[in-house]
Amino acid sequence: MDKKRYVTITPLLAITIFAITSFVYFDFNIRVIAGYGPFLAVGLVFIACSKGIILVGKTKIMALWIAVMATIYVLLPYARTEKSTLGIIFSLDTTMLYVLISNPNTKDVSKTLKIMLTAAAIMSVYAIAISLFPNLYYGIIKHFVSSEAQRIIELNFKHHYGIAVGGDSIVINYYAFFGVIIALNTLMIRGGKFPKRNYLFAVFFLCCLAIVIQNRKSELIASIIVISFLFLSNVNVTDSKGKWRQIAAFTGIIIFGAVIFIYMLNQGYLSRYETFIAQLTRNRVSGSGIVDITSGRFMLWERAWNLFLENPIFGIGWGKFKNHLTDTYNVFNDGQLSNVHNNYLQLLCETGLIGFGLITAPLFYILYSTFRRIRKFRNRGTNNYIARVAASTSLSFQLFFLIISFIDPVWYKMFVWPFYGIAVILLVYSEYEAGLAHDSDSKYKRKIHACSY
Repeated sequence: MDKKRYVTITPLLAITIFAITSFVYFDFNIRVIAGYGPFLAVGLVFIACSKGIILVGKTKIMALWIAVMATIYVLLPYARTEKSTLGIIFSLDTTMLYVLISNPNTKDVSKTLKIMLTAAAIMSVYAIAISLFPNLYYGIIKHFVSSEAQRIIELNFKHHYGIAVGGDSIVINYYAFFGVIIALNTLMIRGGKFPKRNYLFAVFFLCCLAIVIQNRKSELIASIIVISFLFLSNVNVTDSKGKWRQIAAFTGIIIFGAVIFIYMLNQGYLSRYETFIAQLTRNRVSGSGIVDITSGRFMLWERAWNLFLENPIFGIGWGKFKNHLTDTYNVFNDGQLSNVHNNYLQLLCETGLIGFGLITAPLFYILYSTFRRIRKFRNRGTNNYIARVAASTSLSFQLFFLIISFIDPVWYKMFVWPFYGIAVILLVYSEYEAGLAHDSDSKYKRKIHACSY
């Protein structure tokens, strides 16, 4: 008699499936509660099935801390709480719930990496096809999405600003970037010839082409920096001192850039630089005279910095930045901007130094933990290449997430947090593997329960 076969659904697989399909909620004009509600309900089912066995380490605590602090600041009396803001917090809190209950094993992580690679390849082919044959979109896909999505589609194609999936021109970049870093990390870590090596090369170049062809400078710049860092750090080399020197040099460049950036904000150089470049390139301006070259970012950044200097300790209140804008418009959508397009400056001006520290410190601690995990793998060695790929993929996405936060309001986009949650869960898995492989009395040696359907 044949044994019954079960499809085991774990929190990591559930959040992965949700991350690669969540864009449909906007496309079909489904409310946030209807889209994220089932996702949250599944998470509660996992908690019920866990029988109280949920591993809690520093990484999970830090992830929960981000969600708790953001929720508190959004709900403070002097904050401006809107439906869109609550939707973002709902996304963040639900994602971090999945981080808390996830205890992935190697098979679970391997499936997730394969799913992400497949989704990245499909979305990249889609982006390239729509770029070459836009009538496929106008003639077929456009008519199946909501009216709001159709409006954004028109803007995207009019300004050559990304390839839309329904109404979202950004989400494809996240699929493609995951494809790039999973393929690249696997190729670099495994080395030599191995099965599906050519497939990984194909996915890598396909995803790179998809990122380039969308003409979105923010994601392109962040992708180039992260890919360059991966090549410079050379994940196969075990010289820890050399690696720390490279990390120190990379960190030094970031700090130096931040100091120069703040100086230019204080002196008002950014707006003058933008106007100068616009004159050289004959870039068009809006009716109010705002230069279009950076969609008004420089003026937004200067305004946010001045607001921070006026309220350096507690800030002006979460979501209140838009109340202080009167003449900064984005030529692309001919409407007033509500975000700073720099997450760090927005947190500084809206939550002050205290809120900025409470919310960003956990993000950078998780990044630091990922560096430590990779160093541990190098120093001690491991035959589990999946664990090394998971750790390096987590590091790559976190760097991408933190770098792009300088020029794009990714923290204020609901679809981004599930992708970030996947990166954190991959780190949790690599921490588990490091403890299991080398510590005989490891606290991670506990049975992991999963719900089977």
